[in-house]
Amino acid sequence: MRNFVQSRILPLIFGSAAALLSSVSPARSLTFTTINDPSDVYGTQASGINTAGQIVGYYYGSGNLNGFLDTNGTFTTINDPSGVDLTQANGINTAGQIVGYYYDSSGNLNGFLDTNGTFTTINDPSGVNGTQANGINTAGQIVGSYTDSSGNFNGFLATQDTPAVPFDVPGGATIPTLGTVLAIGVMRKIRKSISNNLSKPKIKKVN
Repeated sequence: MRNFVQSRILPLIFGSAAALLSSVSPARSLTFTTINDPSDVYGTQASGINTAGQIVGYYYGSGNLNGFLDTNGTFTTINDPSGVDLTQANGINTAGQIVGYYYDSSGNLNGFLDTNGTFTTINDPSGVNGTQANGINTAGQIVGSYTDSSGNFNGFLATQDTPAVPFDVPGGATIPTLGTVLAIGVMRKIRKSISNNLSKPKIKKVN
């Protein structure tokens, strides 16, 4: 039996494994492009990118840390109006909504949502020691973390009540979303602009 296994079975196993490995495509080569905000003094860090190739991150200016949006090489500074010395952009979705965090004048850490230049503070109700938003998807769902009263870090998922509005990509067409269609219906019924109907997110804890 041992001779049969060694002479018949093992060659089949190793032969099949070798054939499988040979069929696996080799790793793709990567092309690297340096991303530096023209206003940076001490460095730039890219944190997120969407399907349109727009990049967000932050750079160190002269004494300040500022968020940025890079659209085809055109850089726009992203600073929350309530931010003092520090705003960091972490994520961007297909609609162009940007999330991140900032420190306010009291030294508190707050998350933010930037919808076409309109900033909304994102703070988990349990995040008494700080909240930061790290990512946002095409449905407008936001993920991040907060620090509770015991000093523990917790993840969160925030789902917006009102869908995302469309975003015009410079040099391109407006990106449509399901949220756009739903928002039109909301405007017809209550006769308010989409921006006035953006509600604060409902927070769902993810531990």
